[in-house]
Amino acid sequence: MRPPGRALALLLAAAALTTGCAGPKPPARPAFLPEERAREVTARGLSTSTAFVTVMRRRPMRLESRAASPILDAIWQVLGAVPAVTPQPGGPRLLANLRMNEDLVDVTIWHAQDLDVAGRRLGGVSGIVIPFTGSWRHRVLIIREGRVDASPALPDSPELATIERAVDTAGNHS
Repeated sequence: MRPPGRALALLLAAAALTTGCAGPKPPARPAFLPEERAREVTARGLSTSTAFVTVMRRRPMRLESRAASPILDAIWQVLGAVPAVTPQPGGPRLLANLRMNEDLVDVTIWHAQDLDVAGRRLGGVSGIVIPFTGSWRHRVLIIREGRVDASPALPDSPELATIERAVDTAGNHS
């Protein structure tokens, strides 16, 4: 008869060998599936995990996450104040002209998402542009699948002032 310690040692060795030969452990389920993540992001607004912010003044300047977060929060608030949007014929040409000639904030959303703007749900939003100079000053331009919708000029607000300060600050660094 074998001593019990030896049998236990053989059993543990066999278990370790079986576990070692089983291959890598499958990855744990992510906290959110992509669809769940999209719903969660849309529910709370824009963030640096879904978009980046470029300030156009003398030249384009992409903001770091720390500087972009308050801008995205302010833009989220501005979207809630937009009374209406109307489609703009020649929208891509309009955007190109604004980006070349005006001071503005340009938000690029990595994966198009649905946003609440002007009291309705707009699908496929891939970008938001807010000019601070020229005839399009303080209007919100929503980019959806190559089309551009624009709001009327918005009244001054603390949120627009926050965004405009970012434009001014970026301009001082160029």
